[in-house]
Amino acid sequence: MDRVPLDDSITEKPFAVLVLGKDTRAETGSLNTDVIIVGVVNPKLRKVTLVSIPRDTKVKIPGLRAPHKANYAFAYGEWKKERDLQRGKVPEVDGPTVAKETFGRLLDIPIDYYVLIDFEGFVKTVDALGGIDIEVERDLVYHDPTDGTRINLKKGFQHLDGEETLGYVRHRLDDRGWRYYSNDFERNERQQKVLRALAEKAQSMGVLTALGELLDVAGEHIRTDLTPSQMKALAWTFRSVKDEDILSLTLDGLYWDPGSGFTIIPRDTLDRVSHILQAELAGNRVTAAQKP
Repeated sequence: MDRVPLDDSITEKPFAVLVLGKDTRAETGSLNTDVIIVGVVNPKLRKVTLVSIPRDTKVKIPGLRAPHKANYAFAYGEWKKERDLQRGKVPEVDGPTVAKETFGRLLDIPIDYYVLIDFEGFVKTVDALGGIDIEVERDLVYHDPTDGTRINLKKGFQHLDGEETLGYVRHRLDDRGWRYYSNDFERNERQQKVLRALAEKAQSMGVLTALGELLDVAGEHIRTDLTPSQMKALAWTFRSVKDEDILSLTLDGLYWDPGSGFTIIPRDTLDRVSHILQAELAGNRVTAAQKP
C-alpha cells in the first residue's frame, strides 16, 4: 500500500457514521440495503456505540409523503440522482445523502459520514482479513437458486470465510420452515457480532497491514466520504480497541406489524437510544448502568 498521510483532525471529537450493506447482485437488480448500522465514534475515549436498524423499519424518507421501509432510503436517493442526470440536471441528492438524512432524523442526531459496502465487497473484505472466528448460535439453513443464496451453517464456535459470514448476517428464511426463520433481533445481533469479530481480527493482524488489505479490496465495492488519510488516522487510534469499548444498543419493544409489513420501533425506545447517542456525540460516555 502506498503511504497515506495521516489526518488527525478526524480524531479530535466524536462523530456519527452510517454503515450500509447493499445488495448489488445482478440476479436481484436491487439497491436496497440489508444492513443498516449507525455508530457514534469517540476517538478521544476510543469508544464506539452501535445501533442496528432493521431493514423493514417504518421510516419517513425525505421527499416521500408516505412512510417506507428503512432499506429503501438509499435506493430512493440513487433513483433521484439518476433521474436528475437523465434530465440534464446536477443531482441535488444521492443514496448516501438521503440515507444519512433519513436515519439522522429517525435517531435525532447529525450523521457525519457513511460507509457503503456491497455483498461482493463484504465477502472480499472478510476473506482479505483471513476470515473470522465466531459463535454460531444455532443451525442456519437456506438455499435460493434464483439468486444463488447458499447458507448451511452449524451451531457452535467456528471459523467463517467471506461467503459463510455473509450468509450468517443475512439469514432470514430457512429451508426447514417458519419456526427456524431469523427475526430482526437475531439479525441485528449477528451484524454487530461480526463487526466486533472483524475489529478483533484487524487488530490481531496489525493496523497498517489490515488497512492495506481493506483499501486494496475497496475499489468499486466500498463507497465512503471518509478519506484514506482519515481512515488511517482512525485505524491507528483504535488499534488496541477492546470488546468492552464497543457498546451495542438494543431496540426494546421492537415489533412487526403484519398489516403494513413494517417493523415498528416504539417512540420511547427511539427517545432512549437518541438520548444515549446524543450524549456520546457530546463526549459523555453512557455506560450500561446509566442507560435511561
